[in-house]
Amino acid sequence: MRAVWRAARAAVRRRRLQTLVIALVTLTSTAAMVVALGLVDAASAPFDKAFGEQRGPHVVAAFDPGRVSEAQLARAARQPGVEAAAGPFAQAAVELSDEAMNSASAPRSRSWAGPAPAARWTASTCGRAAGPPGPARSS
Repeated sequence: MRAVWRAARAAVRRRRLQTLVIALVTLTSTAAMVVALGLVDAASAPFDKAFGEQRGPHVVAAFDPGRVSEAQLARAARQPGVEAAAGPFAQAAVELSDEAMNSASAPRSRSWAGPAPAARWTASTCGRAAGPPGPARSS
């Protein structure tokens, strides 16, 4: 084994430029691999990561109280696979026309880009207007 190491050291001393080029190529390829693995990790499952950070519900459902009783809702919350349930919470639905949505008296609490949605705004019991669905936030 000593003879192999002696031969390798002698080759490194004789061919310094080749040794330097091989070392630089190895260093560069290792750095590129580390950067690539970092990018793969950052790009893997972005929705799962964002969902985990929000800690929001998997499902948000609205029920018509004329068709579904509170007992039926409570029974649905006890079904297998349901980890947590909250509510029912009161909700008011307001239908607005396209003209009302584009007028000066329309609610201006939108924080998303693009044209105003043409159909439905809902107001919860605390009086905040809600627009298109987005990630839920828990406090």
